[in-house]
Amino acid sequence: MRIIFRKPFIFILAVCLTLFSTQTSAKEASIDTARNLLALEKDFIHQRIKEDWEAIYQYQHPKYREKISIEEFKFFNGRLSYNYRELADAHISGAKPPPVEYIKKSGHQRDMLGFPIPFKFRWVANPLFKMQSHSIDKVAISKNGALAKVEWKVNGLERVDPRFTRMDISYEIQLPFIDYWENTSEGWRISLLTLAPNISGGPLINYLIPNDNSAWKQSDFIEWDAEHLEHAGSTNNTLYSKDAQ
Repeated sequence: MRIIFRKPFIFILAVCLTLFSTQTSAKEASIDTARNLLALEKDFIHQRIKEDWEAIYQYQHPKYREKISIEEFKFFNGRLSYNYRELADAHISGAKPPPVEYIKKSGHQRDMLGFPIPFKFRWVANPLFKMQSHSIDKVAISKNGALAKVEWKVNGLERVDPRFTRMDISYEIQLPFIDYWENTSEGWRISLLTLAPNISGGPLINYLIPNDNSAWKQSDFIEWDAEHLEHAGSTNNTLYSKDAQ
C-alpha cells in the first residue's frame, strides 16, 4: 500500500505524531524499570545511612568488587575510586595508599596515637559532615536501558575542623548528589566511579562520577520525577533492606 501526501504539512504532522507516539511508548515501557530503580536507590541510601558495609559493597559494580576488596572499601570509608591506586601513582607528590596486605591486616586507619578509627561512611570529603535528611528528585534511564542516574539532595551539618578555628563552628548545608547505575549481569549496580576533578572557581562536586564518562555523554535519557513514580505504583525491589525509607 502506497500513501501519497498531497500537502507537505500533512506529511510533517504524520512524522511528528509518529515520533511522539514512539517516545511515549518508550517512556511507558520503562516506567516499571524506573520504579524498581527508585526502590533500589532508596535502599542503597538507607544502607549507607545505617553503614551496613556488606550491603553497600554488594551494590557496587561486579568489576569494582573484582578489583577493590571489601577491606579496602571499608578502610577508606566507602569513598573510594575504582582506579584510586592508578591515580595515586600518577601523582609524584602526596602520600601513597598503603598496600592491600597492610589494609587487610590492619583493618582500620589509625589516629595520631595509633588507635583504630571506627568505620564511618563518608558522604563528602570532609569527615566532619553529618547527614541529617535527604530527598530524591529524579530518575533517568538511558533509552537503551544500559545506564541510569538518580538525582537527589542531602541536607546536613558541616563542621569546620576545630584544629584550624580553635572553636566549634558548624553550619547547615544542602548538597546535590547523583548516583550512577549500570545494568550488569547481576542487575542494576553502581557504575565504576572515580573522584570528580574540581576546577578552581567552579562548583565543588562531592559525589563520585563514572570512570569512563564518554558513554554517559553520548546516551539519551528518559527522566521521571521521583514523586510521579511514587504515585504511579509501588515496588519492593531491594537487594537487602525490607525497611528502606
